[in-house]
Amino acid sequence: MNQCGWPISRQTLFSLLLHRAIYNIKLQASKQASGSVRAMAPIRVGIDLVQSPLRVGGLVLGRYIVVRGSMEVKITGKTATNEQVMLGVTEARNVVQSYFGSPSFDAAVLVVGNNLSDNRLEIISGIARSIGFNVTQVVREYTAISAAYYEKENLERDTTIVIISLNGGILDVSLLTLELSYQYVLHFHEASREPIHFEKHQEESHQFGGIFGFVAGAVKTVVLDPIDKAFNILKDILSADKFKEHPEPSKVVFVGQAGGFEKLRQAAKERFPQAEVWAGVDDPTELGAIGASVLSYQDRKLEMNPRSKLSRTYDPEEDSNIN
Repeated sequence: MNQCGWPISRQTLFSLLLHRAIYNIKLQASKQASGSVRAMAPIRVGIDLVQSPLRVGGLVLGRYIVVRGSMEVKITGKTATNEQVMLGVTEARNVVQSYFGSPSFDAAVLVVGNNLSDNRLEIISGIARSIGFNVTQVVREYTAISAAYYEKENLERDTTIVIISLNGGILDVSLLTLELSYQYVLHFHEASREPIHFEKHQEESHQFGGIFGFVAGAVKTVVLDPIDKAFNILKDILSADKFKEHPEPSKVVFVGQAGGFEKLRQAAKERFPQAEVWAGVDDPTELGAIGASVLSYQDRKLEMNPRSKLSRTYDPEEDSNIN
């Protein structure tokens, strides 16, 4: 009999006792690892160093989850230093310790900016390994996003997507065809050379706060200026002649802050009226970490098809970007 007076079978009682024993074992192990109850820790993770704060993703109980770090570390360009790489992977380890309840991770795939050369990717990987982190791959953002797309969608045919990313003030556009053979063709890539300073304009707008801040629409002009700039850059990129030479996308994938601005969505809709916005995840800032987690957990590489029009061995300063 239970406390309510209802009869309870031996099988049910055994099941409850077994469940309780397993729970206690997990609880004790979790307490020993981190001093608090945490989810079972993934041993292979994905670390997105493009987002700031960085994102760490892993497979937990059959589901890819992403955790936000606390440190402002982003690796998007040639100026990335050894110290930034070390800070990034160390911060990721701290996230694994504090959230997942594990001393560290066994293996990781890092996500960095699209404008980094192959040589730079090797350097970043070497730096991380030199301080004791088992980094199995360093991939560009569009590779990680493509891996997330493959994971979320059951492709029945080759699919062309356009990825519009806005992270750290850098607006980045990539056009890829994802093939059934788990390769992608990179048709086009372009990015703004200089960051768009959203934070700076937001700070300036606060200085004009109160009643006087709204005189002659001063606040509205200051706040919307970087959005207008991003809108114009995106329209220039999408209307470029070399972009028109390639297949039209069937899906538009917004990454980072890009999907949060209606003007950017408007520019994409005007250019690709037949394409649908991909709603693969609720938070577009998590896409890179999810894709890297997939590659890490599956210990798999998503490689560029040799038929791609673009080479990724260039030096970032030699790339023709739109200011």
